[in-house]
Amino acid sequence: LGFEAAEAAEIVGASVAALNSALQRARQTMQERGPATSQQVALRDLGEAGERALVTAFVDAWGRSDVDALVKLLAEDARFSMPPIPTWFAGRAAIGRFFRERVFATPWRIVPMRASAQPAFACYQGPDFRLGALNVVTLRGSLIAETTGFLDPAVHARFLFPDR
Repeated sequence: LGFEAAEAAEIVGASVAALNSALQRARQTMQERGPATSQQVALRDLGEAGERALVTAFVDAWGRSDVDALVKLLAEDARFSMPPIPTWFAGRAAIGRFFRERVFATPWRIVPMRASAQPAFACYQGPDFRLGALNVVTLRGSLIAETTGFLDPAVHARFLFPDR
C-alpha cells in the first residue's frame, strides 16, 4: 500500500524491527508454500501457443461479430461485467444475448494487450472507432471464465493506447 515501515508498524502496533521480521517470514512462507493463483495456473497450463490461439480466436470472432464463436470460448458459467455499471451477465446464453442485442449493434475493432499479467483487449467502437473499453479476461483451463470491461476513460489513460 506504499506505507513506510514506521507507518505500517504504528498502524499494527508493532516495532519496525518486528514488522520487518514478520514481513520477511511471510514472504519466505509464500515463496515456499504459497499457491499460484488459478489465473497463473491456467496461463501456465495453456502455454504461450495456447494463449496466442485463444487470443487470435477471440479477436477474429469479435471482429466478425460472431457471437456463436465467442460463446464457444467461454466457460459454461462465465461472467461479463463492466464496473462501475451494476449490471453483469452470467452464463453463455446471457452473455451471448447481450453481445447479439447490444454490443454488436455497432462495429468494433479490438487490439490484444495485457493488463495485470492477464490477456486483455483494447476495444474500439465504430463508426469512428474510439476507445470504448478495456476488456480483461480471466481464464479457467483453456476457456474464458470472466471478462471485465473497463469503460472509464480514466482507466484507459493508464495505458498507452491511442484514443482512436
